[in-house]
Amino acid sequence: EIHFPSDKESTPEFADVDWDDVSIAFTSGPAEGLAVQLDRTSRWGANSEVHITSSTLSYMDSQMAMIDSITPNTGTAILKLTAGIDAVLSEKETPGMGVEVAILTRNLKIEAEYSEGVTTEDQGGYLQILHTPGVAQVIEGVEFNHMGQSDTKNRHPIQLLYTKDVAG
Repeated sequence: EIHFPSDKESTPEFADVDWDDVSIAFTSGPAEGLAVQLDRTSRWGANSEVHITSSTLSYMDSQMAMIDSITPNTGTAILKLTAGIDAVLSEKETPGMGVEVAILTRNLKIEAEYSEGVTTEDQGGYLQILHTPGVAQVIEGVEFNHMGQSDTKNRHPIQLLYTKDVAG
């Protein structure tokens, strides 16, 4: 039932409407999933948190979501989300303007010892990879906490030492 405002002179409570001229169509709504390259999802899983970059000029339009399930497809994977997100631009439909999807949940965490009041945030541990020339170094899907030492020479969170120039 649709109510239309009427002027004081008309007596009918409802206006006559020619319903043949009205059409109602669902045009868009929250996206419930995302299609991503299949090879990018090998370390992703249910309950992983993802960040979806903005598809506008404002960084504030980026979104966070939780993966409910991952369904492999030919060359792609569908990330079903636990809740809908605002519609985004895809790389396929708008080349160069598609959003990026980043996994925030890490399967492996490296955390240096930290004792409040004893050590500071600037006195963290560091991962040092030594003498591996000719071996490609790939570090991905790792979360580092309390790593690196501020104002201390050669104490970065990750240090590749004597590896020469290797791919990775």
